[in-house]
Amino acid sequence: MRNHGRKDEVSLNSNNRRHRAAEAHASAPAPAAPAAVRAETHSSTARPQPGTGRQQQEPVGTGSVHLDQAKVYAQKSKGYADTYENFGTDKNRLREIGGEPDAEAVRTRKSTAAIDEQLRQRGFNVPKTQVKTVEQIKADRERIHAKLKKNLAMGAMKTALLDMANRNKEFAELNKHALTSNVDTKRDGAVFWSGHSYEEDYKGSKTKIDGMRSAHQYAKETGKKALEQTEGGLQMEEHGGEYGRVAKRFAYLNAMKEKEESKERFAGHRQRLLEQHLGDDYLGGLSKENRENIGKSSPAGGIWNQLSKRFAAAASGEVTVVHGVAHDEFYGPTGEGSDFGKNSVWMKQERPQLLEKDDITGIRTITTDRTDMADVSHGALSNERTVEHNPSGDRKFYRSSDRKRNFGPERPQRKPPHAQ
Repeated sequence: MRNHGRKDEVSLNSNNRRHRAAEAHASAPAPAAPAAVRAETHSSTARPQPGTGRQQQEPVGTGSVHLDQAKVYAQKSKGYADTYENFGTDKNRLREIGGEPDAEAVRTRKSTAAIDEQLRQRGFNVPKTQVKTVEQIKADRERIHAKLKKNLAMGAMKTALLDMANRNKEFAELNKHALTSNVDTKRDGAVFWSGHSYEEDYKGSKTKIDGMRSAHQYAKETGKKALEQTEGGLQMEEHGGEYGRVAKRFAYLNAMKEKEESKERFAGHRQRLLEQHLGDDYLGGLSKENRENIGKSSPAGGIWNQLSKRFAAAASGEVTVVHGVAHDEFYGPTGEGSDFGKNSVWMKQERPQLLEKDDITGIRTITTDRTDMADVSHGALSNERTVEHNPSGDRKFYRSSDRKRNFGPERPQRKPPHAQ
């Protein structure tokens, strides 16, 4: 007679071995790189050069040793996420063996036992077979079901934690790139922008223009660079650090509720995570205030805020800022920012940082209706004047702005169930 309960257990144990093999494959080290690559990746030259915050050697692959490593962790994370999803197959199998025993199997076992008894009565030497009752068969199946359910739950939890651990390491590598990559510009060559999704963020505006795209086009036409066009910014955009992807991929590091207590708790978690993975090698050169608040912003906001601070620190001479709305819509009647403008990164972080620099000589402000110039001296703007009027609000470099909302191109993201 066949033992159906034992067969189910063997089948599911086989599936568990398959999952363990998938875990081993996901956690296996990447294939050995060429000697030159290994030497560069593991040598001390992959760390920031003291006092400069710059990588000393040309990285490989993505162009950045940190983004290369971030991709390795992303691949491992995907392996664990795929393994987690495969547990769904075994869960369905568990449902099949749960509940009442198969009536046909019970009838088969009873009829087989009856035939054996008839043969023994006729003198044949037939070993006596134990016939299990329906209750006994049901108890066996429930025992197997409980055991496998526990194993699946533990396996799922393990792969979920390993997935998250590798995502944390990937997040740390993106931050390392933000703190060490090249975001330099030539003198008079830095272009800032503020205002990206006015369609949603500033519903009262009559000139809903994509500030980032407009700034990029202006920079290309004038031989300058915005942050995303520098070497480090471009690498970040193209190799895993694009704002939208980071916001979605590391959403588990954000508070799920809008309560201040919850936000502070998650900010503390991000702070501890970055301190643990970056340490003094990467955080030692930051100001005390910057280091103590590096985890305060959201995952995506924190990474790009660090890049933005370093971009502003490297700027010199005359800088340009491009806005996608009219001047008064952004700066208000006092010039200190409208309800929307005063809370922007430009007004809260970038402009104050530039005003404190001795090597900044002026700020050119381009809005949809005019262009203003202002000198910078002693930490303040002076001699402010309008150098170009554009009452129609129709600048040619705005016409290529076709992105209405969100940061970065839309990319389909598949989340493992535990991350949703």
